[in-house]
Amino acid sequence: MIFLPGCGITYSVMTGATILKGEYHMKGLILPDVAETPGHLTAREIEVLTPLFEGKSSREVAKELFISKHTVDFHLASIYNKLGVGNRMQAFREAARRGLVTPAAP
Repeated sequence: MIFLPGCGITYSVMTGATILKGEYHMKGLILPDVAETPGHLTAREIEVLTPLFEGKSSREVAKELFISKHTVDFHLASIYNKLGVGNRMQAFREAARRGLVTPAAP
């Protein structure tokens, strides 16, 4: 991340997305930035967690987001740490409890 103090602009080197005054623009989505996200997960961590929550594998998520499986696993480790959990199932439960992800309708 590159922060430009005083002008409210952050540029994400990893995704090329520009964050303006608390909004994260990517793939047509507007997500709150880190300071506004419940549980303090980054928008990218939520972007990684959501398809995993929907049942996709780390490899599938990596392909969908154009990142390596190692990067997905790195994000998962960070998510586990921030949520205070030790595995995917616990992360899914805690993320759902905090309202970070919601189950898809049947």
